[in-house]
Amino acid sequence: MFGSMPEAGDRLQPGISLVAVPEPEKAARAFAEQVGATLAVGAGEARKAMPDAASIMAWRRARAQERAARACVLATALAAERAADDVPEALADAEPDAVWERAHLAADAAAHVALTEAAVGDEPTIDVDAERAVLGAAAVLDASRLRRVDRRREAHATLALGNAVGAGIVVIVLATITMGTAGVESLPVALAIIVAAASPLTALGIAIVRLTAAAREVRLTREALSGALRTAGARSLDEVHERREALDGWRVRRATADDASVAAAQPLANWRALAGNAPPDAVEDLLAAAVRRNEARAAAEAAVQDHVRALGELAALGDPSSCPVVVVDLTLDVDEVLELDPPVPVVLVTADRCPLTWPVEPAAPAANHAFHITKRRRRKRRGAA
Repeated sequence: MFGSMPEAGDRLQPGISLVAVPEPEKAARAFAEQVGATLAVGAGEARKAMPDAASIMAWRRARAQERAARACVLATALAAERAADDVPEALADAEPDAVWERAHLAADAAAHVALTEAAVGDEPTIDVDAERAVLGAAAVLDASRLRRVDRRREAHATLALGNAVGAGIVVIVLATITMGTAGVESLPVALAIIVAAASPLTALGIAIVRLTAAAREVRLTREALSGALRTAGARSLDEVHERREALDGWRVRRATADDASVAAAQPLANWRALAGNAPPDAVEDLLAAAVRRNEARAAAEAAVQDHVRALGELAALGDPSSCPVVVVDLTLDVDEVLELDPPVPVVLVTADRCPLTWPVEPAAPAANHAFHITKRRRRKRRGAA
């Protein structure tokens, strides 16, 4: 209804529609109330009801400014979202000094952990059973060596005892002979001399047997230790001790690294609470991204304020072309209305028995469509009449 029909061609000015109804005044009033249009009677009132060009141009300028402000809002909001994706929210809202402090603490903790972890190295491998066998064989060898030392000490005591027994017997024999109790060639004296001579020899034999047994025990335990060392893959007992010391040292370094990791947990957690998974050495880039994010957010907020101001100015002006004008033609003289060049839609409502005839017009369009006619064709029809 608000516009010329395609079949009308250039017969009406754009924006003027012609509607023929039985009761034009009633229909025009109802239509104006329905769409919120301005109701005018005749072309004179229609011209007064239409806005002037200055107000329309001012409104169009305000609308262009509002659209530009809205586009700026969208662009700055998109830029703010992209800038916010580059930096965590917590870091962007934190003070730079606090961020630097947490970054330094986290970096130092991470460096200490890395240093201690690098010092740990690979864990030495030890066959515990073979090591236990070597250590047991070494302990048995040490015990056998101690027993051999004891046997040597006991051999001296045994020899001394044998010599003392022999010397005592000789003294007794000499005393007996001197006292005349027994003769030199008597049997008791002979037996005593034999016993005195056999005592040192007997002690020497006992000492030799004990020393031989001790030496044999030492040799057997040394052979057992050599077999245990071959099983353990070591060349000497010192190598086994070095392996154990290396394992103990590795465990100490491992414990030190674990303690460093535990101590670094809190500084690293504080940093991750600000920067997420970003490394501490990226603090400068993160702070720069935070500055860009804050600037982008401030620009977005300023763009919103500008858009709100532009909307207020546009609403204050109002849209002069948004309200159509409904013209009631009761005199059946539509020439003046058809000559209008309206800046708003105009609906001309006239009586259904218009003096105009339409036999030469194109075929009537579908129901409820407006029919339009130009002033030139009406004059031709009047002249023919």
